[in-house]
Amino acid sequence: MLKDPVIQLSKFKDIDINVPFFNDLKNSYSEFTSWFSKKRDETVFVTYDNDNNLIGFMYLKNTIPSKRENGVLAAFPSYMRLEYGR
Repeated sequence: MLKDPVIQLSKFKDIDINVPFFNDLKNSYSEFTSWFSKKRDETVFVTYDNDNNLIGFMYLKNTIPSKRENGVLAAFPSYMRLEYGR
């Protein structure tokens, strides 16, 4: 539990990937560790509990997506979108 919840700005390289928070991701996504390492200089938002355990992690990625249907590439209008995972 948190007395004063705080979302902190950090970098991937400053986050310990070996904490229990990431166990499910590492177990279900074999490339997770490699992906995490490639992002080392990118920004993330994190939250820790009062015992300094990681309890929240958010990586925001700006994308300009496109959609492929029946082998045809249909571009969405060009503007930034927010992509998130959980």
